[in-house]
Amino acid sequence: MKYSGYLRIAVYDQHHDYFGFGKDDFLGEVYVLLKDVPASHGPKNIRDCQQSILALTKPTSEQIQGLNSLLNHRTWDKYVQRFLKNEAEKSRG
Repeated sequence: MKYSGYLRIAVYDQHHDYFGFGKDDFLGEVYVLLKDVPASHGPKNIRDCQQSILALTKPTSEQIQGLNSLLNHRTWDKYVQRFLKNEAEKSRG
């Protein structure tokens, strides 16, 4: 049986004072196959759940530049253009 579903967990810094990053900075993400998420049958105390430590990944600067290049071509998409403008303002400080 093939499994194609996954859970994406993204971590953002929502405050200026955490981790030394700016507001709403992307810190990393992890993808978990749904088949690896244990099923729960009924109410469970959160303290009884097994914890997992997952390594976060973050795109390289080359990957980000490639994505920005692709997005720059979407001149008709006002949301993309607003996103690019906000990202440029954040990088200028």
